[in-house]
This record gives sequence, structure tokens and C-alpha cells, in this order.
Amino acid sequence: HLIYPGSERHFGAVFLVLVAAAWITRAEDPAALLPWPVYLLLGISAVSSIWAVRGQWVRPFSYDKAAAEWILQNHLEDMPLVGNEDTSAVDVAQYLHRPVYMIECSCVDTYLLYSTRRDNYKKSWQAERVLEAAHYYHDQPILFMMVNRMKPEERESLEAEGFQIEPLAEFNEAEEISENFFFYRLTLKPKAPGH
Repeated sequence: HLIYPGSERHFGAVFLVLVAAAWITRAEDPAALLPWPVYLLLGISAVSSIWAVRGQWVRPFSYDKAAAEWILQNHLEDMPLVGNEDTSAVDVAQYLHRPVYMIECSCVDTYLLYSTRRDNYKKSWQAERVLEAAHYYHDQPILFMMVNRMKPEERESLEAEGFQIEPLAEFNEAEEISENFFFYRLTLKPKAPGH
């Protein structure tokens, strides 16, 4: 179904389905010629795969593993991990073998369940959802992971919710833009007496 847009990894799966279909067709009738568009798609895919493999040497498809290794090297593995966007945050969580709080669904998990629990999320809710995550972790500092560098308006809305923001690390220039990672330590400022 077409709810979510595809990306390079999805096109690879579709290519494998094309190869399987061609294989089945030839198995049923070894003398059968495939329609010319199949040969064209196979050729385009072969050239594209060479380009993709070359690209992996120049820059990685994803920084999920590097981000997880950075968390371990900096002894942050026990810090509450909060992610935005969930589709990428779970990759880091899986490398760490631990759950991540995903703000899109306000849930804690090691995998992403595509369901209605996340489909109504709006980007404008980010600061409010991060505050919910901080409360979930009893207001202790959290390691906030984003796939984009924090924008000034995002910083302002988090600061308005009472967060002190400390940039920690960046993993950018991945081949897949949603596989870049930017880490921030978010600490709730103590409330003034009487508030």
C-alpha cells in the first residue's frame, strides 16, 4: 500500500520481486523470452547497484551503527534515549539492544509498529512530546536524537518548555538523509519556588 513514500532500500526489495518473477516465468517455460521492459529494468538496476555500492565507500547509507557506537564510547547507554524520527531512532536502539522513547507515538520500544498509534503526530507537537518523555523518565536528563540539526524554532519551543539544550554530536552526510543523527542532552531546568 502507498501510505509511506519509498526510498532506496524499498526499491531494492521491489527489484528482488522482479527477479523472482522473471525466474518463475523462466522456470515454467525455459524457452520463454521476457518482455523487453523487464530486460531494461534489470539493466538499469544492475547499473544502479554498482553506483550504490560505490556510494557506500564514499559515504555510508546510514549512520545508525556509528551513532550507537558513539553512545557506548561516551558511556551514555544508560541515559534515557528519546528519538525523533521513530523510523530512524529504532535502528540505533536495535544496535544498542535497548528501547527508545519515540515521540511520534509517545511509546517506548525497540521496534517500530506501523499503526495508528503514530499516524496523527504533527511536528508542532515536538516540544510537548519531548516534555512528556522527560516526565516519563522522572525529569532526569535525556539524550535526544534527531535526524536533522535542531532548528532555531525547535530550540525556542524546547526552551519554552523549560529545557536546557546541550549539543553533543552530529553524524551527517549519510546517503539517506533520514539516516543522519544529531544528539542533544536535554535537561529540565529546576522550577522556581511557587511555580
